[in-house]
Amino acid sequence: ARIFYCAISLIITHRELLKKNYLCSFTFSTPNLSHRWPKIWRFSWSSNFYGTVNSIGIQLTTLVVGSSIGTSGAALFKIAQEVAEASAKAAQTFGTALYPELARLVSSKIGVKEIKSVVNKTVKSSLTFGVLFTTVLIFSGHFLLGGIFGAEFVGAHEVMVVLSIGTTILLATFPYEAAVYSIGKPHIAFFIKLT
Repeated sequence: ARIFYCAISLIITHRELLKKNYLCSFTFSTPNLSHRWPKIWRFSWSSNFYGTVNSIGIQLTTLVVGSSIGTSGAALFKIAQEVAEASAKAAQTFGTALYPELARLVSSKIGVKEIKSVVNKTVKSSLTFGVLFTTVLIFSGHFLLGGIFGAEFVGAHEVMVVLSIGTTILLATFPYEAAVYSIGKPHIAFFIKLT
């Protein structure tokens, strides 16, 4: 449905821009990027495929759970997944902010030693945050689910705790992902995501 909506929106927008002659001032020529940066296309495709595989994995899990145990089970699972992965969403933002800093370090002379230090400190911080978040969910997750979503969702507590433990492990990988991108090898993150 989203793809159809986007396609229709693009077609209507393009038609309106042509009708009002707004596109005449744009030149759609692309500079030869690969001449100036020879590895840019490999970087672009790898990073975009990584994001696609990541998105598909998140949605596919809910579909598999729904087909296995029904829609009510899938609803409980989705609520548990969203709450448990709240820490990962915050960490992804942090990882996005970490990437430019690591890229700057790669280009400096002392970068390699400093990158290891930054990544190690970030992994420790991420794991600490994940353990604290999981501990909060273990002890007050029932109240959180019942208070926000209603008493019928309290049954998702155990699944939420297990997913939060998995998310805590995942938090340790975000700094490494940013490091792999900063050294110009996003295909490594893509292949790891596939396995």
